[in-house]
Amino acid sequence: MTEDSSHGSMVQIRCDNGFYINDGLFIKSNGTGYVLKPSQMTTKGSTYHPQMTKPATGDYSQRIKIEILCGQFVESEHFTDLPVAIEMEIIGAVEKDCQSFYTEPSNNLFNPVWERSTFTFDLSLPSMCLLLVKVVIVSRVNRLVYQTCLPVDLLKTGVRYIPMKSPTGVLRPENGILVHLSHGANVNDRKRIKSTEFCDSVDASSEVVYRSRLLTC
Repeated sequence: MTEDSSHGSMVQIRCDNGFYINDGLFIKSNGTGYVLKPSQMTTKGSTYHPQMTKPATGDYSQRIKIEILCGQFVESEHFTDLPVAIEMEIIGAVEKDCQSFYTEPSNNLFNPVWERSTFTFDLSLPSMCLLLVKVVIVSRVNRLVYQTCLPVDLLKTGVRYIPMKSPTGVLRPENGILVHLSHGANVNDRKRIKSTEFCDSVDASSEVVYRSRLLTC
């Protein structure tokens, strides 16, 4: 509950997936201004449709591989004896892009290493996708401990530390996860993407390394 200083009324903010997604949308603008519609939704003659299975005009499908290396201080203040797990979910403007994965629970809450922690996402419209990461306490009713939401096109290839936030959106830089990110062409679209200017290089196996920007959180 927060108090509105204008006339003293109480305003309730519901911290759910919608709250986290909205927070992720404004990361590029540092939490201010407007979020403009992408060109796929404004260009005349665009092929964008929520149930599309192929990339829209002006976009390029992409395969993102995320390996969770370890966590850092992901314990809960109130549930210190229960295991934790990671949930990773892609929120996309295309129905096909929406995917979610879970790791196995871990009892090490200081620097946990999870089993089954490598996830691959095939995205048909990566410029309109968000990565939602949650740390949950595993019990009969899973409890959210930390979360963060990031635009996919801000994720850079390599080993990256992702700081987490509390369920109410407070940044907790000491709590986070270490991941290895790799970007490549979707298997079905390698030939088409290989000739575009959005590629940095192509190795012997015809994998494409995408040009991407720094993680800005």
